[in-house]
Amino acid sequence: MLRQKLRALSLEELGMRLRDLNPQLAARTDLKNPPRVIRAIEIASSRDQYVVSGAADVGRRSTTRATPTVGVLVLRDRDDLYQRINDRVNAMFREGVQEEVRALQDIGPTAANALGLKEIRALIKSQISRTECIAKIQQATRRYAKRQLTWFRHQTTFPQLNLTPFSHREAVRAITRMFHRAEE
Repeated sequence: MLRQKLRALSLEELGMRLRDLNPQLAARTDLKNPPRVIRAIEIASSRDQYVVSGAADVGRRSTTRATPTVGVLVLRDRDDLYQRINDRVNAMFREGVQEEVRALQDIGPTAANALGLKEIRALIKSQISRTECIAKIQQATRRYAKRQLTWFRHQTTFPQLNLTPFSHREAVRAITRMFHRAEE
């Protein structure tokens, strides 16, 4: 409901609303990107609510405190990560991603921007070869992974854990130990 109302607003109105709700969040948000501004407004609206019980309280923040977030930033060596991405894209094609895309009906604007969708549609229209399609999706996914890692490294203070040397079971144990240490 809120998202529908926000989509009806101009980008300028969205920016003003976000700045009114949470100036710090507005300063960190790309105010030229409507989906990001809308999401930031949703976040600002769900937390950090204004108290509006009486004239003297208008604009005063509620006194509820956010719970501290505990987390672990998991990462892999670049060669390992890239190999896993390449393998996953190849597996998607073996498992029929081309047929899934061909069967898609109308999808929303966010889903239309899914990694690889544009390339697979170009493949279906015979505009690019299968090899070229796979290579483009792998490259786009590697770039996306790099952007995610950069963002998380700058936005969190979570301890980092490189999963490359661990088996799945060992990684779960290591993460569990890190969470227990953080709770102490």
